Amino acid sequence: MVISKRSLKEAFVYLLPLLSILLQWVSVAGINMSWLLSMYLLFSIVTRNKVVFKKNVTVAIFLIAVIVPLINFLFGKAQSFNITLYISIVTGVVFLLYVVSLENDLFIKFLNGSLTACILFSIWGEYEVVTGHYILSNNVVFTEGLNWNNTHYPIAAFPNTNDIAQFLVMLFPISSYSLLKKNKVVWAIATILVFGVIYASASRLCMMAFVIIWFITLSIKLLLENRAKSFIKLLMTVFAICICLSILEAETGLVTSVIINFMKVDSNAAYYGARSDIYSTVFNTALKLPFGGFGSAYEVYVMPPHNLFLYILCDYGWIPALLFVSLLIMLAVIFFKQMRRAPHDLQYYLLFSSLCMFPVLSCVSSTNEQRKIIWMILGIMINRYYYLKSRKHIVDNKRQDDGRVYEHTICVREFG
Repeated sequence: MVISKRSLKEAFVYLLPLLSILLQWVSVAGINMSWLLSMYLLFSIVTRNKVVFKKNVTVAIFLIAVIVPLINFLFGKAQSFNITLYISIVTGVVFLLYVVSLENDLFIKFLNGSLTACILFSIWGEYEVVTGHYILSNNVVFTEGLNWNNTHYPIAAFPNTNDIAQFLVMLFPISSYSLLKKNKVVWAIATILVFGVIYASASRLCMMAFVIIWFITLSIKLLLENRAKSFIKLLMTVFAICICLSILEAETGLVTSVIINFMKVDSNAAYYGARSDIYSTVFNTALKLPFGGFGSAYEVYVMPPHNLFLYILCDYGWIPALLFVSLLIMLAVIFFKQMRRAPHDLQYYLLFSSLCMFPVLSCVSSTNEQRKIIWMILGIMINRYYYLKSRKHIVDNKRQDDGRVYEHTICVREFG
């Protein structure tokens, strides 16, 4: 049996989303396998995907993420250089560049592997919720505690329960669009499974974001496909559900109980009030460091920044932060235009909806900038941006060629 290099690469790309999480737990002779994975991705980019460095967006991201910290440490006001943080961000950028560099067929393999990873981690998480048996995690805050539903927390191979929820909400909608087209029943089962883990994680932001992503997708799709009647039916369904919940509340009081448990916050917990203090401190530091001070967002408070945008603002400065926001706006505009051009292409609806919720989802983890899922999602969106750009170039060239043929035909007929 002969296995081609192409088959091995396809298998690797398919497994990459799973490996990006699992290999963090594997070390050989003191060497973490996730480091070797990042080194392989970098080697692959440099030797086989040089085209990625010819793209303006990826070059800008690479230069800003990798070079700016060195410059503003040497000439700025940062007190120290956080080498661990720097390596984590550099490896994250490597993941982004690798995903951007994937050709369309390999990109589809990557999305299929992302869907598989989401389902496997969801099954793993549900096992922990039901049994309370944790294979990898030893975080006693979650392994020995219960969530708001008096069940165990899901963690799987992630640092904590928020991270598994963030991974699922960011990756599942984008990667599941092909499954939704092929088999709606299987997609519905997978969606319920994923949402069950997100619910058990007790991450309010992730639960709300997951529901809103699908609601935005469905609403815009109905409107752009000129299915006003279906949109009205959707609103009537929501209204009917509200009436049923009102009746249920009047008879049992169950709805109020659920809402109270959902909104209830332990004022004695460390996270209570901490985010506002973190955000205020990091933002005030950013005002003092308009050109950034790498590592400052981790130095000015006892807890990490908990916000990707504020982190960029503080550690990289105002110009990179504005460029990052401009990039997200540009991607949103491109995806929305594509939805209008191809209203039946579900992929770009989910990309647009996920992008709308990105500011919320990039605040879930305490160290968002170090999470590979953040960089992979950005890589997915930038990959699709360049894919659309290349397709438009091909279509424009084809139109020009067709125009030349048409003009040549007229000349032959007139002067034949």
